Amino acid sequence: MQPLFTADIVDPLIQRIENYNRLLKLIDLKCLEEGSCTLPLKVMANFLDVTHADISKWINKLIDFGIIEQVGSNHVYKRKSSEIDNPSLNRLIDLLRLFKDSPNLSFSLQAKALDISITELEYLFGMLIQIIES
Repeated sequence: MQPLFTADIVDPLIQRIENYNRLLKLIDLKCLEEGSCTLPLKVMANFLDVTHADISKWINKLIDFGIIEQVGSNHVYKRKSSEIDNPSLNRLIDLLRLFKDSPNLSFSLQAKALDISITELEYLFGMLIQIIES
């Protein structure tokens, strides 16, 4: 039986998650004193050398994941928690690498290999489905 998550599927997903992390780092670097980032989307796109549409999709996905929130009605964003409090994006990369390295592990062995609970693994799978659908 062929593994579902081969390198040609996993690698672009990892790249997408790394892009989310790049955007989070930019938001963190450009925060004002109260922790809000007021950079226009076009400026964010220029910083990261991507399109305005990419930034808009990434921000919406980070909002969906509960990692950032929009503050007010303008394009002002704020991180809801630190990476220490919410390591889910990096854990998701770990899960995808595990798929590549050990594609036949059971669900419980995946959780054990990542040193997380089954509930946390279920959450990561939920995030993964949302990323695949976008």
